[in-house]
Amino acid sequence: MSRIFAAVIVIFSMLYSMADPSTGLAWSMSYSRQQVYIPSKNEWLEAEDFINRTATKALIFIGEVHSNPLHHEVQLFLLKEITKRYGPINLGMEALGSNVQDTINRFLEGELSEQRFLRETDWDRTWGFPFSFYRPLMDVVREAGGSVFGISPQWHQIKGLARSLGASASRYTDHGFERPFSRITFEPRGYGAYVKRAYESLESHRATGDLQQFFLSQSLRDEFMAQSIVAKLTKEPRKTIVIAGNSHILNYWGIPRRVLHHLPLPLITLLIYSQSHLERLEGPIGDFVWVTDGNNGP
Repeated sequence: MSRIFAAVIVIFSMLYSMADPSTGLAWSMSYSRQQVYIPSKNEWLEAEDFINRTATKALIFIGEVHSNPLHHEVQLFLLKEITKRYGPINLGMEALGSNVQDTINRFLEGELSEQRFLRETDWDRTWGFPFSFYRPLMDVVREAGGSVFGISPQWHQIKGLARSLGASASRYTDHGFERPFSRITFEPRGYGAYVKRAYESLESHRATGDLQQFFLSQSLRDEFMAQSIVAKLTKEPRKTIVIAGNSHILNYWGIPRRVLHHLPLPLITLLIYSQSHLERLEGPIGDFVWVTDGNNGP
């Protein structure tokens, strides 16, 4: 397996050393002002400057607050511009499970109606946010000749595994994960406190069980999504964008650091927040933040 990963890294190095970021933007949205914040430098970029910086990146994480339509408009804008410049991409989606990949493929190939797709993926139960937020993203990738893949596990399996493992578990390879449970680093600096705040902030999180069980569930979910991304990159080594909630991307916690553990490729993270939400965040955030205007939700 290590030889395969090494070959993938070589392929990406060749592809992105030849990338040409010079193509200008076709401004399909009114993002002409400085819109992208660099937390580490306390500087601002225009959208075009940010897209130029994706030229050499094999993997781009783009965050969201699932219920905010403005965030999905930003994602759509970026997907259009990136596919216009760099051609077909892989699009990984937290909104879709890895277990419904055949359904995703048949929908993109025109074999399934939207209604049938939503029924077969059990969209309302497994995700629940409007499909109208996500279908345009899938359409852009399909029209550019790319592929869409689900990265999420089945949630009931993750919760059950977290309950059965507990704090003393030593391995979980029999449950579809590759690495020994004891070697997963669940607590980078600040991550435990962040998960605790998330747990305490929402009743739906507390309903999953105690804090330890919630923490294990979140960590296992992130590990599963990371391994889904690594598998796709290994099979199809081309520029990949992953759309997931900000909490899975923030400060490289969650998915990005786990991907890097498996496959050290050049990647970049972009969170999407309103100005008011950005001002409430503490400590490190990530590579870039796209700041939406006004008070349009979190």
